[in-house]
Amino acid sequence: MGSYELDHLISLEIGGSPTAVANLWPEKGEHNDKDPVENAAKRAVCSGQMTLADVQEKIATNWVALGHELGVTGIPAS
Repeated sequence: MGSYELDHLISLEIGGSPTAVANLWPEKGEHNDKDPVENAAKRAVCSGQMTLADVQEKIATNWVALGHELGVTGIPAS
């Protein structure tokens, strides 16, 4: 478990619970590919590009696809 850290499935900046067990997941490694997607998701909500509910659902079910939809580079292909 030393190479994993707990991360929030739905990030705090888009309304994810900081303590709900269902919102925590083990993430491998120190570099977090999901962070730029979380930041882009927050910008999309704040700019009105996407609704909060849509962003929360998409990041929880397939954050990689959301990242590609939002134009985030440097994340996995699928």
